[in-house]
Formats: sequence, structure tokens, C-alpha cells
Amino acid sequence: MLPTTSLTRISTVFNLPTVLFNLAAIQVLVQPINFPTVPRGTERLRFTPSPVHTQEMIDVLVSAMDELWSHCELSRLKTTA
Repeated sequence: MLPTTSLTRISTVFNLPTVLFNLAAIQVLVQPINFPTVPRGTERLRFTPSPVHTQEMIDVLVSAMDELWSHCELSRLKTTA
């Protein structure tokens, strides 16, 4: 089950507009969380999945985020299962 809201930290504010622009190009609406809501350098993206989002839509988003993270050279956190 997907969480109602998930936050992703953008490590470099310079890349935030690039990420938002590229996601909008594939019709993914993402809410940025900027200063003064969060400290400078800790900008985030808010994703809000809903029951109307299909598995295909989620797969497209995950693929796009993977490609954008690589393109923008954003750091990735290692996770453990």
C-alpha cells in the first residue's frame, strides 16, 4: 500500500526547477516544498498518490524519477530491505 503523502528531499536547489519541468512534461504534477517552509538546501517534492493512479502511472513516475535523478546527478539514499 502506498503512503498518502511521501516526501523526497532535493539535495541541490538548482536542480529543483529541472526536476519539476521534466515531470510536468510527462504530465506528473508534483508540489515543491521550498524555503521558508523548509530550510534552504533541504527543498523537497511532495507526491500524493491516490486510488485513481494506476500501476502503470506509478511505474512511469518511478522510471522518470530514476532517469531524472541520474541526469541531475542527485544523491540517492541507500535503503535496506
